[in-house]
Amino acid sequence: MQEHSPSIYQKLAETDFHQKLHDVNPETDSMIIGDIGVDIFNHAADIDWQRGQVTLAHEHESTVSHEGEPWQMDIMATSPDAATLAEYKETAKELLGDDVSVSVVGLHRYAQTWHDLLGLTGGYYQDGKGGVQYRTGMIKTPMPEESLHSWQVQDSRGAILGKVLNLPSQLSLLQHRFVSGVRSRDAVQYAQLHNLLKSEEQKGVVPDSYQAVVESFAEHQSKLDRARKRLGMVAIKSALLGVFEHHESISSLVQGDWKRAVSAMRQYRHQLHEKYTDNKDDHKEK
Repeated sequence: MQEHSPSIYQKLAETDFHQKLHDVNPETDSMIIGDIGVDIFNHAADIDWQRGQVTLAHEHESTVSHEGEPWQMDIMATSPDAATLAEYKETAKELLGDDVSVSVVGLHRYAQTWHDLLGLTGGYYQDGKGGVQYRTGMIKTPMPEESLHSWQVQDSRGAILGKVLNLPSQLSLLQHRFVSGVRSRDAVQYAQLHNLLKSEEQKGVVPDSYQAVVESFAEHQSKLDRARKRLGMVAIKSALLGVFEHHESISSLVQGDWKRAVSAMRQYRHQLHEKYTDNKDDHKEK
């Protein structure tokens, strides 16, 4: 019988991941985003909005395993400092080992950069006045401070596993990470989180402070929709990214994921080699 790698949540508990990341820099916050962040919400037994706490369903904790490819642990830190972000990444890699691929993103410093003009991805920026804004290309929208609030994640026994970006912002990252909108590979995850948020809203449990986050990202979406309809950089970049996302190596380069881009290029080269070999064999048989 083939052994499964340990659950990612088991690893977080065993390594005291939450406390070790906190110790990197107690003045800043760090939180899980990406695939694992989405998975946490999709398998939550309880979400406590007032306390900012997510409890995982017991039956899910031991079943989350993988075979072959490493886990992808994406972390967002509320710091623009490159040295701090590097320390977060190094600490996470040491704790989680080779079974987990780690990436860390932080806040961008307030400035109008070439990335705003030419970049295809979005992110959080300091606004130069003590607040934050979310930018996708040249489109920017001020965000409430709750937008960057983290929530504590615990297992069914109460053991703290880490922190996760709050639900409205986690959903919005899927929607606004790229200038073209939700990627096809993220469509299912986006629909799951969107339905979860709507369900929580219908229960009347979403506080006004987090409803303000939802409304701010809705405003950002409206700005992007208008920009995509006009002939300009946003429309052009959106069309380009729509093509790029079907080519994994190019898409990864656009996101700055060099490691994944190289892996995709090697896989594509291997596929071409196999196709060439098969065609050569067919000609020989004829």
